[in-house]
Amino acid sequence: MAIIGNISQPNTTHPPSNQNPKNHIRGKKMIRIPPLTPKATVPLAVLSYSFCSGSLVLVNKLILHYLPYPSLVITFQLWAALLFIQVAEAFHVIDVDPIKWSCVKPYLAYTIAFSLGGEILLLMSSWF
Repeated sequence: MAIIGNISQPNTTHPPSNQNPKNHIRGKKMIRIPPLTPKATVPLAVLSYSFCSGSLVLVNKLILHYLPYPSLVITFQLWAALLFIQVAEAFHVIDVDPIKWSCVKPYLAYTIAFSLGGEILLLMSSWF
């Protein structure tokens, strides 16, 4: 179940005996969302992905209008995503699998090729 917020409770180290200790973190009662049914999960995932993807395209267009360095923009976005994931994991909002080098290598190759491609294209355009 996902944790979405908290309700202020007296700052005690132990929850009241009539409440489930799993619903408390450091003396604060947590609001929990019940799990979604499989029928609701798929449409919600599709809508969420569509919203994020469309938003990213629009935001990237706006950013690249004012900052015409795509390599810098994607580097910043990747670091921001990594920071977001690490913070969410630190607060136990999500579970994150350990990073595996076999999964990192192909994406690292893509990132380096993308960055070098942009730089080479920039150099070639200055020759003409």
